Amino acid sequence: MKESTAKQLLEKVKRDYALIASDFDMTRRGNWEDFSVFDKYLKDGYEILDIGCGNGRLLDYLNEKARISYKGVDNNEKFIEIAKKKGSFFKIGDFLALPYSNCEFDLVLSVAVFHHIPSRKLRVEALDEVSRVMKDGGVGVFLVWNLWQKRYFLAYIKSLLRFLFSFGKYDRHDFFITWGKKVKRYYHAFTQHELVNLFQKSGLQLENVSLSPSKKNFVIIFSKNGKRGKSNGCEV
Repeated sequence: MKESTAKQLLEKVKRDYALIASDFDMTRRGNWEDFSVFDKYLKDGYEILDIGCGNGRLLDYLNEKARISYKGVDNNEKFIEIAKKKGSFFKIGDFLALPYSNCEFDLVLSVAVFHHIPSRKLRVEALDEVSRVMKDGGVGVFLVWNLWQKRYFLAYIKSLLRFLFSFGKYDRHDFFITWGKKVKRYYHAFTQHELVNLFQKSGLQLENVSLSPSKKNFVIIFSKNGKRGKSNGCEV
């Protein structure tokens, strides 16, 4: 993908969610069945980061499971305004520039956000940033949409044609999914092979990729082993 296109898509994603923030909030107030994948990684006393926290709905679920120290970050000011009604531990920030210290979190979670990052280069940069804020031995759990379903077949065909005829402007498997009549949100449809390569580049250890209980998402489990070097290692 061309760097200029990646920058444009980053801005598009941010702009699109600003346009649909109020509507999106109304549809994201309950717990997802797939939140259950987080349960085995929750422990009392854990410092937990929720990247792309939206309206903060994950907080209530996590608080039911363990006594945790939670922080949420999102680049959408409207979402953070809504989320702050739950507490002051929400911040404006971005996957590529997290407003937290090195080696701060035991567990990093992200629900339906990583697939909005365009280009391999920026995805690796995002994972590097996640690694930076994770403690050695920390764990990450991401949910990303499973776009390999029959209902997205037409989007898949369009993505192939777009890739073939854009002469490098877009990546293979870049999808645009409509939200009502307002926007067409950018998504990247990951394959397992692609995820393995991404995590190898980042220095994080990919532990497992599987389908979520609903089959609508992929569950990405990874860890930080602290062996990447002094810049990302955490002093004990």
